[in-house]
Amino acid sequence: SAGAASVINVVTRRAPGTAIDGAVSYGSFNTFETFASAAHVGEKTSTSASLSYRSSDGDFQFEDRGDRVDPSDDRETRRVNNDYESVDVLLRHARRIGPQSSLTLTNSTYYKEEGTPGRGSVQASNARFESLRSIVALALDGPGGLRSEIDLTFGDDTQKDPKSIGPGGIIDSLGLPYERAEGTRVAVDGRVSRPLLKSDHHFVE
Repeated sequence: SAGAASVINVVTRRAPGTAIDGAVSYGSFNTFETFASAAHVGEKTSTSASLSYRSSDGDFQFEDRGDRVDPSDDRETRRVNNDYESVDVLLRHARRIGPQSSLTLTNSTYYKEEGTPGRGSVQASNARFESLRSIVALALDGPGGLRSEIDLTFGDDTQKDPKSIGPGGIIDSLGLPYERAEGTRVAVDGRVSRPLLKSDHHFVE
């Protein structure tokens, strides 16, 4: 049987003012995380920004069983080239442009650089991976729940796998058939949506 779908739109209004928040944490393997945000709400506009940063050495100890057949080559070793560093930024600005209309501009950018050590028994000490992603979105909200959006997405990834001879004559790399590979992508997406059914239902437990 067919049924009607219901969309409930919840709108919250904040009092004008400014708010600032932040947090810092530190943990094992020199893992560090910090977060900061700020927001301002005016009569017709609201602006917010947030920044998060994370990093870690990731140099935990583990049991390397070597070829998994001969127990004489088993040893306790430390993970190398397992560090990472990342930054995440979110910016948002909204403006009311009419009694039932508003315009919102958002930018989300994420960057990460990390080591790619590969499997435990033969670790790659110089291979690195780098990734950048940024999304810019513009949204127009109009009367009756009508919403028009357009997004621009940019991404760039780089894998580095330099070749060198390590201890015992073993090649220090991930074994990839290249020393550097890079890929860039750009996409544009647009959409228009509107609730098929507006609902004023209230739910009571």
